[in-house]
Amino acid sequence: MPRIILSWILLIWITCAFLSILITISSFLSPYWLIRIETSETRRLTACPQNNLFDTVNSNNNDNIDIDLFTLNSNRSDNELIQLIIPPSIGPWFRCQSICSKLSDSVNNNILNWELFDDTLFKCQLSVWGFGAKPAIANKLIWLSGLISMIGCCLLCISFIFISLTLCKREICDHSVFSCTGSLLGSADLILLTSIIMWPAGWDSVTIREVCGGSVGPYSKGNCSVGWAPLASICGIILLLISAILSIAVDKSITTQTATRQILLNEKSCVFLH
Repeated sequence: MPRIILSWILLIWITCAFLSILITISSFLSPYWLIRIETSETRRLTACPQNNLFDTVNSNNNDNIDIDLFTLNSNRSDNELIQLIIPPSIGPWFRCQSICSKLSDSVNNNILNWELFDDTLFKCQLSVWGFGAKPAIANKLIWLSGLISMIGCCLLCISFIFISLTLCKREICDHSVFSCTGSLLGSADLILLTSIIMWPAGWDSVTIREVCGGSVGPYSKGNCSVGWAPLASICGIILLLISAILSIAVDKSITTQTATRQILLNEKSCVFLH
């Protein structure tokens, strides 16, 4: 009969491992690695004029006054303009930005689109291609970094399955499930760390320049700020390293003679080792 085997160190390890996997994969799925620092000039390239002046236009409709929306738009303060739209952002896998559908030539069916308000579209797509009818392609470092990080996240998904199995299995193909899981976590940790170091080296890519401007370069973020995603990925990688080390301690605590004797003598389906 399969038995669920628990201990304090096992519960701590499972919590730490699950948390690290969740944080790491979420950070790589997020586009908020580099976020454009918006100015009034960059804001006007993508903003729908009526979004900023909806109340002004309505107040003048009854007077039948012709209004130059772009002229009135320029009278708004820079802070008001910037806060009315989500700035473009880009990460290793995805990039997103909001644009005015009336200023857009066409809507690409291969891009995920969400209508936010007043004809403003929020678009997301893979970060290795640019926006537009003839999108630019990212350089080799960006492609390689994305591929390496994808391999690392696939290892994390396999680790997730192995961690779930540790509750009722101690061996897989005559190998400790804890040592196998620890090896997967450690390998994924090194692979993802390599990806994080490599990705900024490719910031001179055309796709990054579309977001951060022409002043961007290798390890130079140009007209962008660092978002929450890279910080979260670093925290996730640190937790992955801790989880990989803890797996050794968990393996030793579960496979001791005292623990084995307690498991054999206890007839319950759930055994908690002290």
